[in-house]
Amino acid sequence: MDPEIPGLSRYVEALTDLSPAGTKEVCLVRELDSDPPDVLLVLDASFNPPTTAHWSLVQKGCDAVGTEHAALVLASANVDKDAGISDLAVRLAMLDELAATRPQTAVATCGYARFVDKADALGPLFPQARLVFAIGHDTLLRLFDEKYYETMDAELEVLFSKAGFLVANRDTGDLAQTEAYLDDPARRSYREAIQLLPLPSNLASISSSEVRARLGRGASIRGLVPSPTEAFIARFDLYK
Repeated sequence: MDPEIPGLSRYVEALTDLSPAGTKEVCLVRELDSDPPDVLLVLDASFNPPTTAHWSLVQKGCDAVGTEHAALVLASANVDKDAGISDLAVRLAMLDELAATRPQTAVATCGYARFVDKADALGPLFPQARLVFAIGHDTLLRLFDEKYYETMDAELEVLFSKAGFLVANRDTGDLAQTEAYLDDPARRSYREAIQLLPLPSNLASISSSEVRARLGRGASIRGLVPSPTEAFIARFDLYK
């Protein structure tokens, strides 16, 4: 997709600045329109495109952790390998327009895949805030997978000193398996920093891939994406 979106060069520049090729670890493209928060909910995803599930997780997640403040972070290190900078810039533009409807929402892009590195990069941007990453069960499994660490226990100790986690269910699954997983002695010490959030099944089952599939065959995406995102996609004829 190669739409003519006004101001797209600003998002391209933000992505180009990311390390290691650029000069920054994280680029903030929309600041919080409010005082510095004590707690910041961070939703880190590929947003291809942002869905109603993403947006509901922000709103319900903020309520769950007792804050009004959130950050949408485009995880450029986690997206599909075929995605180029122009494609990622379009996603940032969608996120920016969506966040504009909720002044307590920041938008950033980060080149790191691991949460310990993301927390290090985001921390200086929100120095007074306790970060709470909103994730699903599959991501929770990766959080405690040794293959992503050199010294897992030490790195997790650093991570949990800076951040907590909010785990939401996906698809039709409930959170019982998540609770059982966290109750294992190997992870029990981190349990107080991990909160569970049950989402209604109609939200938990929504995915970006389903949205793209519907758009590809010309079907309606009403209710699957937030209204500003639906309007953005229609205005620039995306995902065709």
